[in-house]
Amino acid sequence: MVILFERNNRGRIDLSQVVQMFHLTPREAEAVEFLLHAREIEEFLYTHPDVADVQVIGVPDERYGEELMAWVVLRPGAELTDEQLRDFCRDQIAHFKIPRYIKFVDAFPMTVTGKVQKFKMREAAIDELGLGAAAAIVTA
Repeated sequence: MVILFERNNRGRIDLSQVVQMFHLTPREAEAVEFLLHAREIEEFLYTHPDVADVQVIGVPDERYGEELMAWVVLRPGAELTDEQLRDFCRDQIAHFKIPRYIKFVDAFPMTVTGKVQKFKMREAAIDELGLGAAAAIVTA
């Protein structure tokens, strides 16, 4: 879907599973909006034989406002690199649905009732990836 905006608009990711990315090139006054559902991307990543569990979140990006990050738990004994996982995604899902960042973990931060704490994952990713400056930018 193409929507016209004024210059310098940015995008945001609604942590309730909806991603809105607005890409604005310097010479254009239009933006493309992608509505991505994290669950859709997670379901695709589950189809990889080495992936036991996965969570997709949005992390700040200075250029696009937000980028995708996948936290992946591998099956016991499996070995997988982030580039191998991206290669698995290519030609099967749209390029803008392929996570820019991939982190392999043993477990996700959880509440005492067993719910994944995506806000803690986002905070950890900002610290680990050095995205503090991007996180400080006010987006749409």
